Amino acid sequence: MDTPSPTSKSPAQHVATGPAAVPPPEPRSKLEYMFRAMLVEADQLTTRSESLVKQLNAAAMQMQTLPSILRKTSAAVQDQATTRAVQQMREVSREIDDSRRLLKRTAQALGAQQGRNLWTIGLVAFGCSLLGGLTAALIVLTAFK
Repeated sequence: MDTPSPTSKSPAQHVATGPAAVPPPEPRSKLEYMFRAMLVEADQLTTRSESLVKQLNAAAMQMQTLPSILRKTSAAVQDQATTRAVQQMREVSREIDDSRRLLKRTAQALGAQQGRNLWTIGLVAFGCSLLGGLTAALIVLTAFK
């Protein structure tokens, strides 16, 4: 009855750690063998669960820092977007100012040209009326002769 099971590991393979690392004595019965095998598996499960707990704690810490990272990232993106918007608004403002100056110069040029145009129109109208009067006088003189 002391034959080991082919599917389970031998409890003698389990090495105790610590200051008093003494190998366990050989099992006396199949029950004791199974009990030791169960203890070895329980130790392995405990070790695995401890490593899982450590990994879960690390993941929890990362998850706790995630909102602050997201806040920082969103603040950085918002700052960049604000900076771009301000730069674009400044460019548009400069373009509007340039257009306003050009429009003012054009209005001044048209105002100056308007006075010249009025004088030109007045002189042409005076010349036409003078020429028309002279033509009318010639017609009248030739008609009464």
